[in-house]
Amino acid sequence: MSGTLNDHVDAILAQLRATGLVVFPGPNGVAAGEQLVPEGTRPPYVAVHFARPPGQSEDLGEGTSRMVVRAYCHSVGATDISARAVAQRVADALLDAYLSVAGRSCFPVRHESSQSVPDDESTGRRVVDLVDVYRLESAPA
Repeated sequence: MSGTLNDHVDAILAQLRATGLVVFPGPNGVAAGEQLVPEGTRPPYVAVHFARPPGQSEDLGEGTSRMVVRAYCHSVGATDISARAVAQRVADALLDAYLSVAGRSCFPVRHESSQSVPDDESTGRRVVDLVDVYRLESAPA
């Protein structure tokens, strides 16, 4: 069946990878027990977590016609300037984009919120993480 959560995730990740950004999860996904961003990875990069609304199953059933997927994009840089540059490239790639999901009619991607996460120096290196939430919604084609 088309229109699964993974189909929507793949569309978002493909759009981000087309920009040339380093994107996590990588093309092979994340194996059980592995970290989303491999240890030692140096910025800049974007790490993306995905969520769907509560009660919406991973595969659309007969009673459900719309799929909503939220992409939590962590734009990471060594400085606030580089993190903002990554966030801008993410916005350029996703904001108002019409993505393609087989068997689905996708609405333009919308930006829902932004937040700054406190700088992280736990690895001995400062990194700045800006989080933007984008929403991809689709209906049957």
